[in-house]
Amino acid sequence: MAELPAEQRSAFLTAACGDNVARRQRVERLLAADSHPSPDWEFAAVEAFARGGPIDPLPDYTARSFGPYRVLDRIGTGGMGVVYKAVREDNEYQQTVAIKLLPGGLDTPDRVERFRHERQILANLVHPHIARLLDGGTTAEGLPYLVLDFVEGLALDLFVQQKNPSLTEKLRLFRRIADAVQFAHPQPGGALRSQTGEYSGGV
Repeated sequence: MAELPAEQRSAFLTAACGDNVARRQRVERLLAADSHPSPDWEFAAVEAFARGGPIDPLPDYTARSFGPYRVLDRIGTGGMGVVYKAVREDNEYQQTVAIKLLPGGLDTPDRVERFRHERQILANLVHPHIARLLDGGTTAEGLPYLVLDFVEGLALDLFVQQKNPSLTEKLRLFRRIADAVQFAHPQPGGALRSQTGEYSGGV
């Protein structure tokens, strides 16, 4: 459906949805969202440009330190954060972690507050399939950051594409994810994205 040229979509929707207006509207909204997959930081960059400010949505934090942790490289981006792989470097003990922080251009007061709220929610969640909050702090620029378990693996969609698990394996994985979501949902603030041993969750 999404691959159809725009001029063919209307006829396809008419045939597929018939007189069900609500269903057609839902499909059209999904198609519109699919054609604009940009995360929040890209929109923030456009807004910054419109205001005449600099566009720096993804600064390079490689080799920068956050507390006792030194960043190695960026491993993921999403609508509400950028995630980096980092290692502890204070010689107290060895540890590889994931550090999540707001990208440049998203440090508005409301987004910073939402990010701090997410950090507090994570602090209260203890579940085998949810990445643990290990530490947290604030950068010199005043942005909050999270230090989380580093989960080695693939994003869920890539895991399914590359490993081609059986239906039974997919259902087993789905149950583990659902279990984590069910655990997180009753907690203050609602559900958070979960992680399992097979894949690392989204940003």
